[in-house]
Amino acid sequence: MQGAYDNPEVKENALLLASLEQWKVGRKMPVAPQMRVIWDAMRPNMQAVMNGSKTPKEAAADMQADAVQKIESMSR
Repeated sequence: MQGAYDNPEVKENALLLASLEQWKVGRKMPVAPQMRVIWDAMRPNMQAVMNGSKTPKEAAADMQADAVQKIESMSR
């Protein structure tokens, strides 16, 4: 991986350099079925924000409520 970031073409690409910085400080996503629930709760709400049908505050609250409900139903 490091070798790719030493490439001059990569060193001059701001987007790839920003990606590298995130890679350095990021953590691996946990391997847990509940993570799928999080993504499923996020997607429609993020789309609603992007299309203007929800505010970010509304979408965040709905994401949280949806994720909690789905995780609880998984535990039954």
